Amino acid sequence: MSRQELAGASRNGLVLAGTAWVALLMPTAGRLLWYRDRVVADIHDPGRAFGFFTLAAGTNVLAVRSADDYRLLAVGLLALGFVTGLLLAYAVPWTAVLSRTERPVLSEADGTWFIWVVAVQSIATASAGLEPLVSTGRGELAVVAVVAWSVGIVLYAACAVFVALRLLLYPLRPRDLDPPYWVAMGAAAITVVAAAPKSSR
Repeated sequence: MSRQELAGASRNGLVLAGTAWVALLMPTAGRLLWYRDRVVADIHDPGRAFGFFTLAAGTNVLAVRSADDYRLLAVGLLALGFVTGLLLAYAVPWTAVLSRTERPVLSEADGTWFIWVVAVQSIATASAGLEPLVSTGRGELAVVAVVAWSVGIVLYAACAVFVALRLLLYPLRPRDLDPPYWVAMGAAAITVVAAAPKSSR
């Protein structure tokens, strides 16, 4: 909105998004501290584990808007989102898919798996958005943006195959047709946004 000369509405949106981010981060931290067993159970569940990637995605999306007015904050948010995404990229697939003795895990694939793609492409979007606004580290941000976008493309293809196979090979119950399947379109949308040219201001 700030680029469509709606600066006031854009700032209000930033305040709202930042407030919501903090408000969601606090109970998440509390859950990690006081209900760790439930968190561990969730991260071992293929139907819930990929939801953890929303932490990285939300942080990076906030970094995208913060870059317009608060570049140092945006850099910090991008760093946090990058590290969080990197840790989750190892922890979630390993605990929820690769380490499971039950087979086939493919029967548990659903739309939440695309949140991994959204998280990776949010790194690309934030890096590409910051690159023309900073004087140092531009080359590094460009590399991060291109690599993250490329990895996101591969992940999107993989998730699409897994989810399609699950829909074709296993019975589809009414309760399986839930909102997470719509994430497939959100993942495609952020992939396009991440590839769009960014202009310097």
